[in-house]
Amino acid sequence: MGLGAFPASDKQWLGMVGMHGSFESNNAMHDCDVMLCVGARFDDRVTGRLDAFSPRSKKIQIDIDPSSINKNVKIDLGIVGEGRRSSEGEEGGAPLRGEVRASGAKNAALPELCAALLTAEPVTLANVPGLKDVSTTLKVLAQATDDTRVGRVDLFLDDLELPDLAKRKLAETESEGIQRAGYATSGSPANISISRTVSRALARRVALRRPRKDEIEALEAELAACEDDTRRRELLALLEALKAKAKRIPFIDPIDIRYRRFETVPKPVGVISIM
Repeated sequence: MGLGAFPASDKQWLGMVGMHGSFESNNAMHDCDVMLCVGARFDDRVTGRLDAFSPRSKKIQIDIDPSSINKNVKIDLGIVGEGRRSSEGEEGGAPLRGEVRASGAKNAALPELCAALLTAEPVTLANVPGLKDVSTTLKVLAQATDDTRVGRVDLFLDDLELPDLAKRKLAETESEGIQRAGYATSGSPANISISRTVSRALARRVALRRPRKDEIEALEAELAACEDDTRRRELLALLEALKAKAKRIPFIDPIDIRYRRFETVPKPVGVISIM
């Protein structure tokens, strides 16, 4: 939601918002009094449950497309127009000042990478967003074509305002990061996913009809209050059978345990030159 529109080097930058965002930025968005959205849509990966999205804030949305106003989230003040002009033209407010370099669009960069192979001239793509899709596309092009230019691609950063980036040459320095990649059946105890393990254990116990604790306690209470010998023998037999079944079906079985899985990925880059 507006990633790159505010410099990540600024001390007031809290990070991305939404399901892939930071704890601090999501808390700030949830508890804010006024939310100003300039040229960014309220995607479901940002809002989550709409009825719980920043419930106490007044929301102001500026967008050049009128169909984007009130599209997903109810807006208190909608302004149709270019972001810079609208912010400067509002009466009673100070105009926005300063320069921010925003990263380019991934969906524009990927086809340009492929199209660069059609010319024999040097091609330079600047302001490319630092995403895994970019580096993956370069690898695919290098493997799928015989063009030696792809093998001489020089990747380097050019002061993009993106988080967790350092100026370096990827062609000379190998560096990898770690990201989540689903779940695995084995791993370190530190990576056990409690929620996934408990949900799988619950599903197994329900499927195998493991007796619940309250079931057994209800039978024990009935047995203690029962005075009829025939009924007491029936209750004792039923109680023993339920307890034996509960012992055979463990509360959590080793097959229920799931571990968070991680994989190494190349760190993102900023500017791509194809010589």
